[in-house]
Amino acid sequence: MRRFEFVEGSSAKFWSTDVEGQKFIVVYGKIGTAGSRKEKEFPSAEAAYKEYEKKVAEKLREGYKEVEGGSAPAAPVASAPEEKKETRKAGPAPMPPRNQGAPTGEGVATATSAVQRLSRALGGKRSWHAKLEARRARRALSRLGGVDPSEHGELGGAVDALLARVGRGKGKLSLLRALDLLWTMDVRVYERQLATWKAAEAPLREVALLGKLAEQFPEPELAFRLGCLLLDRPGRGISGNEAGWSRLWRDVAPYLQAQLTQQGTTLRKYLQTIDTAGDPSLAARVARLKDQ
Repeated sequence: MRRFEFVEGSSAKFWSTDVEGQKFIVVYGKIGTAGSRKEKEFPSAEAAYKEYEKKVAEKLREGYKEVEGGSAPAAPVASAPEEKKETRKAGPAPMPPRNQGAPTGEGVATATSAVQRLSRALGGKRSWHAKLEARRARRALSRLGGVDPSEHGELGGAVDALLARVGRGKGKLSLLRALDLLWTMDVRVYERQLATWKAAEAPLREVALLGKLAEQFPEPELAFRLGCLLLDRPGRGISGNEAGWSRLWRDVAPYLQAQLTQQGTTLRKYLQTIDTAGDPSLAARVARLKDQ
């Protein structure tokens, strides 16, 4: 079983999961105890595995960190009915949204307060405090189900003020942290923010890559996710760790492959066109993908 742990303040709990055939299994509780076990039977192995991936993603968004000692179950291979194969000729399907749900008034208020606290913490002498507030803000925003903050009054102002500090002087918000927060929101927020970053007097180096992706891939969701994954750094971006990065890449890869096929190229050829601009981490990421 894969094991995840959440340790913050007085909270110290674990969550483990696995899939056995059509059965989704979870064991959870306080660290140091045997915990409680729950099992849920699904109509198919594919449905059980889908639930597994969904729940793991939720735990990572909530701040759980994966620990050593387990491995992911193999994904079941579902064969498409023969008569449906021709539907692929219609072109790549759009990517599903990262978050779904309906925000509540209480949730919006909580997220607004969390974003404002993060803004105040930036630039302080206690760097750990800013990191803690960033995690809290991300969790609060993720509970809103992919919201566009501009549609929620004070929350929109708080988010705009925070994102305006990306790459600017003392108390700045890092681009990676901004992308991590944008991951919880509607992709339209990213599109607006990218336009602002590109129009800056001295755009950040990474913005050139994000802008090129937006030009190459007309679907905003794909361009955004691909940019986040290429710029991600374990512990500083959306993934949390390399295992988390690999799972997110598996979600993106089929849609990227479909787009590249439609453009008459391959993933390997596309990776050769990426300008790493002297960024060793980006260069290492691209090299690793080439070897897959």
